[in-house]
This record gives sequence, structure tokens and C-alpha cells, in this order.
Amino acid sequence: MTTSSIASGVTSSGLLISGGTLDVQGAAISTTVGSGGLVYVLSGGATSASIVNSAGTEYVSGGIARATTVDSAGAQYVASGSALATLLSGGFQYVSAGGV
Repeated sequence: MTTSSIASGVTSSGLLISGGTLDVQGAAISTTVGSGGLVYVLSGGATSASIVNSAGTEYVSGGIARATTVDSAGAQYVASGSALATLLSGGFQYVSAGGV
């Protein structure tokens, strides 16, 4: 499994994460998370217009996820930080006590 990262102050657009991990401390726009893909939105990081497909996961831990679409069997976990305007289209969203 490959791990990639977007550093603070860096913006990336149009990534496809499938079978790997992306750590976001900067900004990720229009990321697609495919089967086996995992995106961590860390403190100071932000995603916008992500699509989480079947068996993909977006994990928000201190960052902000905006306008995420979670499709069938995809999942969004909000441990801390915020998930704003999430669209659930057959997927799941889990929000713990520290998340919004």
C-alpha cells in the first residue's frame, strides 16, 4: 500500500486514491477515493468536493471536509474536526463526540 501526503500550504486537485493512503495537511480538491483507498484529513488540512466510492474511506481528524459525496459502501468517519455539507448516497457517516 502506498502512502502519499499533501503538505501544509500545498493544494492538489483531481487525485485518485485506490488501494493507498493520502494524508492531507494542505488542501485536496475533487479527490476520488476508490476501493481500499483511505484519505486522512489531518489538523490544518481541508478537502473539498471529494467522492468516496465503494469500500473507500475518508477519515477526518482535526481538519475540515467540505461537500463530500459518500457513495454506496463508502464511509466517512469524523473523529474530530468538521464535515460540512456531506451528501450520503448509499454510504455511511460516523461522527464521534469530538466531531461536527
